[in-house]
Amino acid sequence: MGKVKVLIVDDSAFMRKLISVFLAEDSRVEVIGTARNGRDVIDKIKALKPDVVTLDVEMPIMVVLEALNRIMNECPTAVVMLSST
Repeated sequence: MGKVKVLIVDDSAFMRKLISVFLAEDSRVEVIGTARNGRDVIDKIKALKPDVVTLDVEMPIMVVLEALNRIMNECPTAVVMLSST
């Protein structure tokens, strides 16, 4: 079985890096990209075709529930919601 391809979405560059480093510790996981907001994530999912997307609960530009709705309608992908609060 191949590695699980993950796209990380968070408005904080620090959190994107932290999550990337954390996930990279598992040899079964490959972080294939990052996105800064809900608008950016749709294009990245279509281009990169991840197995899983980590999605920050609070993001600017596009409300997270709107982004999640678009992901499921346009390019259904497994999503793990993350929050630092």
